[in-house]
Parts: sequence; C-alpha cells; structure tokens
Amino acid sequence: MIGIFKDLSNDDYHNDKTAISRSGLWKFREAPSKYWNNYLNPDRPEKKDTPDMAFGRAFHTLVLEPHLFSEQYAIIPEGIDRRTKEGKEKYSEFLSKSHGKTEITNSQMNNLNLMRKSVLDHPQASQLILGGAIENSFFWEDPHTGVRCKTRPDIWHENMTVDLKTICSADERSFKNSLVSYGYHLQSAMNREGIYHNVNNDIKTHTFICVEKEWPHLVAVYILDKNTLDFAHNMFKNILTDFKKCLDKNEWPGYEIKEISLPAWA
Repeated sequence: MIGIFKDLSNDDYHNDKTAISRSGLWKFREAPSKYWNNYLNPDRPEKKDTPDMAFGRAFHTLVLEPHLFSEQYAIIPEGIDRRTKEGKEKYSEFLSKSHGKTEITNSQMNNLNLMRKSVLDHPQASQLILGGAIENSFFWEDPHTGVRCKTRPDIWHENMTVDLKTICSADERSFKNSLVSYGYHLQSAMNREGIYHNVNNDIKTHTFICVEKEWPHLVAVYILDKNTLDFAHNMFKNILTDFKKCLDKNEWPGYEIKEISLPAWA
C-alpha cells in the first residue's frame, strides 16, 4: 500500500512486511544477514517485546492516544499473591476479563502516570504534542531504488516531526549516545521522505521529547541541527541503495572480515 493511513494500528503497521522501516534498515546496516534473519527468514522465531519495549509502547499510548489505553492495557489488581490458591484464582479471573490486553502492574502504572505528568507539565514538550497529528503511517516507493518504505512519526506538525522517547538518562551526552546507537537520526530522514512523497511538504525540523524512566522523570527537548539532518538523509539513501542490491541478488552477507585497531579512548 502507498499513502497516509491515519487509523492504522501499531500492530498492523509493524506486520506489513512489504515495506522497510527505520528499525529494518538499522538491522540491515549492522549486517544484511541480520535483516534477512529478523524479517525474511521463514524459520525465524516469534519476536516478542522486551520489557523496555512494552513499557515504552504503553507510555506512548498513555500520552499520545489516551483514549486507547484501557482498550489495550489491563492493570493487575493489587494484593494478588499467585503463590496461593486464592491468588491464582483471582489472577485467572483477571486474565479472563482482560483477554488480549497487555498486563500492567500498579507500580508500572504509577510510574507511567508520573512520567506523563512530567511531560505535560513541561512547557515546551506539552506544546510540541498539542495540535499534532498522532501516529500517522506513511508508505511510499523510493523513486531511485523502487524500494517500498514506511515511517510512523509519533507527532507530525506541518513543519516538523516529533519523537517521544522513554530513556534512562535524558542528559545531552547520554542521549547523543542513544541517538547514534539506535539510529534515531535515521528516523528524521525517513519521516522527511515519507511526508514529502505523500503531501509534497519538505519537513526540515525533527525534535525529540525525552523523559527519564526513573524519578524525578526529568524531561529534555532536543532539536537535530541541519548538519545532522543532512547526514541522516545521505545515510538513508546510501543504506537503501545497498539494501536494493541485496534484495535484487537475494544475497544477505554477515559481518565482513576486517583488520581492526584499539578504539581511540584505549
């Protein structure tokens, strides 16, 4: 499919394997074999959320789509001791009523609410959320390679996209490390491309709202500078070109043999 989808669920977006996302391209960048084994290998194991991924998704829903939270998440009642017969029965009753929902403990729910309050109390972060289009899915075909791509910005304003991140430390140095390690900057390029090819609007501002998972849940707002945006755009095009070559040949090599030296800090 090609176009903007405003009501596509998060699961349906991720289950579409006909288009490649930032996470897919980042796996490919590590090693083409990693992409093939995680997305194309018919014998790949079922992929399950890590606790951090599940918590981050719950936070996104609570802040950006609160009307969906009770449909997707169920809070485990306090005082259930699953080591006892009575506790097992109460937990079984809870499961029967919350079938298909993700379980959240009271402690996690309390943490989520405190984090949400920190974001909404932050003057800049709250304004970045207000009035934005939430969780729109963009699908397009790259004109240079013919590869189908997809992106799903957390928040889309007319002149910028915004990502909401739950993070251990939101200080600048720590976030820069996360930016590079997880390829968050690549998301800016894909948002820009996806929006441009669907509505012909060239977005050149990408902002992050970062909230710490531990008390006091400090919030930081970071805006990518022009050099980083240009670097990310070139990176996206280069990775996509390499991806197309592997796709055409159906060859997905692993790590290369290289001569290495100690890192500069050593």
